[in-house]
Amino acid sequence: MSTKPTIKRRGAARVRGKQRTRRRAAPRRREATAARLKRELNEALQQQAATAEVLQIIASSPGEPQPVFDAILKHARRICDAEFGNIYRWDGEALHIVAWHNTPAAFAAYRARTPFRPGLTSLIGRMIKTRTVAHVADAAVNEEYIKRRDPSLVAAIEIGGVRTYLGVPMLKDDEVVGAITTFRQEVRPFTDKQIALIADFANQAVIAIENTRLLNELKHRTDFPHCAAAARQHRLERRRRAAVSAPRAAEPR
Repeated sequence: MSTKPTIKRRGAARVRGKQRTRRRAAPRRREATAARLKRELNEALQQQAATAEVLQIIASSPGEPQPVFDAILKHARRICDAEFGNIYRWDGEALHIVAWHNTPAAFAAYRARTPFRPGLTSLIGRMIKTRTVAHVADAAVNEEYIKRRDPSLVAAIEIGGVRTYLGVPMLKDDEVVGAITTFRQEVRPFTDKQIALIADFANQAVIAIENTRLLNELKHRTDFPHCAAAARQHRLERRRRAAVSAPRAAEPR
């Protein structure tokens, strides 16, 4: 008796079984795809809303970068699912903290009293030198920490509990003027979209800083003529008073 019909029937059964499995799996795949697209849409809407709010604060608070910094860190922490974040200004030698959000008190105090002077071989030092993003998945396995060559990194890990961190330079005309750092206290790298959002925030922070500088320069130019005129008036008034109070020569008799 030939076994070919039996083999064919078994093969056909396997094909039908696979088809049924695919049909049953198709709704789950569609649901997973729909959930992913919905999540990505919500993330995009959140990012757009956050960017719009920061721009609105920039427009409504000219000459006051602090509200802009605070809004940037608030949104960066929430949207990027970070534990805390800091913003620094760069003076050519050190990073000085100017804003922080949800940063552990001891770590914020350390940063406030100790200017951040990154060495050329440190992670943030390379960010300053190359003007590119520094993204570290696990700071605790970094050689700079293990050999305790970078006091700032040691403080970040042992005082701030940092494991994953992201440093984004703030650039004006390709020169570093500051940096935004966001941190996680677990090993969980940031996504490309989250990194791109922080880079957008860094650009907005630079706009706020530049607006403040330009407004201060304009105020100085506007105030200077008034100050100069007031100084001249004051000198003339002193001379007049000196002339009035000076003793007159006795008239000849």
